[in-house]
Amino acid sequence: MAVSHSHSQYERQAATLPAEALSSLRLAQAILREQLSEPLPDLAKISIVLGAVEAPLTVKDTKLQRWPLDLQADIAYATHHLDMFLSEAATNLQKHHCSDTRAKVKMVADLIWSKLTGVFAKDILHAQSVWTFARALAAGKGKGKGKRQLDCAGVVTTTLAVCQRLALDPEHADLAACRFQVSEDHCWLTLGEDGSREASVEVTTDAAAKRGLAADAAAWEGWLYSGGHASVCSPQMCVAALVASMNPSIVARQNTGTDAEGVQLLQESLLKLIHTEHPGAMYPAATCALGDLCEIWGQEDVETALAAGDAESLSQQLASTETATMNLFREAIQQSSLPDGAPGYLWYPYGYAVGFLARRAHFFLQPDVQQLLGSAVAWNKAAAAMRQMLCWCSTAGGAGVLAHYVMTPTDEQLLQDVEGVLEHCCEAPRRLQQAPFALSTLASAPPSSEPGHPAASPQLGPSASGAGIRSTAASTPPEPSPTAAPESDQQPQPTASTSGPAQNGSLPESGACQQVDQQKGADLDQVPASGLGSAENEIHSDAGWEAGMGQLGCRWLVACLELWDGACWLMRGRAKPAHWLAVLMKAAKCFDPAVRAEAAELAQVTSVPMQRAQQLWGPLNPQAIKPIFEAADVQPAATREIKRRRL
Repeated sequence: MAVSHSHSQYERQAATLPAEALSSLRLAQAILREQLSEPLPDLAKISIVLGAVEAPLTVKDTKLQRWPLDLQADIAYATHHLDMFLSEAATNLQKHHCSDTRAKVKMVADLIWSKLTGVFAKDILHAQSVWTFARALAAGKGKGKGKRQLDCAGVVTTTLAVCQRLALDPEHADLAACRFQVSEDHCWLTLGEDGSREASVEVTTDAAAKRGLAADAAAWEGWLYSGGHASVCSPQMCVAALVASMNPSIVARQNTGTDAEGVQLLQESLLKLIHTEHPGAMYPAATCALGDLCEIWGQEDVETALAAGDAESLSQQLASTETATMNLFREAIQQSSLPDGAPGYLWYPYGYAVGFLARRAHFFLQPDVQQLLGSAVAWNKAAAAMRQMLCWCSTAGGAGVLAHYVMTPTDEQLLQDVEGVLEHCCEAPRRLQQAPFALSTLASAPPSSEPGHPAASPQLGPSASGAGIRSTAASTPPEPSPTAAPESDQQPQPTASTSGPAQNGSLPESGACQQVDQQKGADLDQVPASGLGSAENEIHSDAGWEAGMGQLGCRWLVACLELWDGACWLMRGRAKPAHWLAVLMKAAKCFDPAVRAEAAELAQVTSVPMQRAQQLWGPLNPQAIKPIFEAADVQPAATREIKRRRL
């Protein structure tokens, strides 16, 4: 799959670079291409090259940021210090007569840790390369009072690179069995290609007694270890992992909020090289990283066209960027899917896709974009982006991934990302409704029985009683059954309608979304353009909500409820976050009870809390819904643990 849009941007940027930048880029590309052609790429050399370019471009003082003046000399400098360390490591192995492979790996890791100082910091910037370790070795030979640190990826990469070099000695040939294994938020070594927990070797802990052991059995089932389905990298995949781990963030990012464009340029060019010439080396995280870079470079062209007031160029750049970016995210999702096409164990590919589409929808709703492209066109484009975004969140998408896991204390990063995606989904309809075009069109659109008109879909819109979508049902909701079955640890089984991304790379649709389209004929790209007028742009009425949100409402609620079902699986056995539930309920209040009830019926939910609450979404009585989710899932005999209702 070509990434032509990104390629043209790279060529344009490269043409304006200074000589030392071009020299570094070409040398890095040549070394990477050479190493990828080898059966066993030299990971130490590749990591040194990447770190030697990244480090000077991301220093805190922007006046000192630069490309390497002599990359070849930098490589030789780092290699010299690494070779001295390798001699010390070989001597240690010989001295202790170490014959067990795991013990050898631990001894190498212990020696690496002995060269570091300071408290272990998982998220320290620019500490993921062998270059950083070589610099630490050089600093340690002097009076060096500064910190000498590596992050998780830095420790694993350096340990693997050293083991790879030591394996060239027949006495330590067994170290050639070491492999790099990576999940979405962690990495470690494995002794073999099966990726089993028993073969795993943890080297990132600063507790020497735990170093070299296999991963904890309970943690192995969690998201941090991809539920035991983490990628075992081939030698070529290791190269892609090294490139994907490059960090363009400026050291003072929390203050400046900027990235080093030079690092992004190198990372994008190398990932594109791998993607084009060695596609088998790409794994989901690397593919997502390339997609993210496509968006970054493409957005520059988009902003340029917008500033110039060129509507035609803006439309072309938007289409080009979206095609290149979403194709890569779809590819990553297909790479992470199970053999039958159902969602796999990786959440981030869906998170990347949702984040991109949410940003795209927000862009189309900006006043200057609507003015340039036309309100109707921009609004329709925003609605189309949100439609895609919602389907990626459904049971056939991200929600299906969450259902594989039970949250552990190490999954904080996953929770943060899930919260962001949930907020994107819940805010989508309100953003559409608040757009000037939506306000004027929806407020003035008369009732119609014409096919395709929002008001012509009564089953998707307000109830026949004519109650506004913001009305609250007066009837008392049914009580949750006190004898409901306890939440099971059994994972939900995918059905034929939730088989995940289509094999041809088309947009995945959840079974519920398909039902809505087939039964109701909903089409978010068809929104009436009548009723535009300057005076009407300020009109905001419940009738407008009813006319326009009915079309999106059921589809949107289905996706949100399925995403919430995935969150319930993830959080089973404990109370669900109250602020998550508040976000969902606040958004659901925007719709008529009939829409909520239909969405609850169509949503494919399998968690016990969601099944218990299925009949409660229509009336949406907080006193009935909150106890189901805000209490820990309990056995029937332990119902006293459920929180008392507030009077």
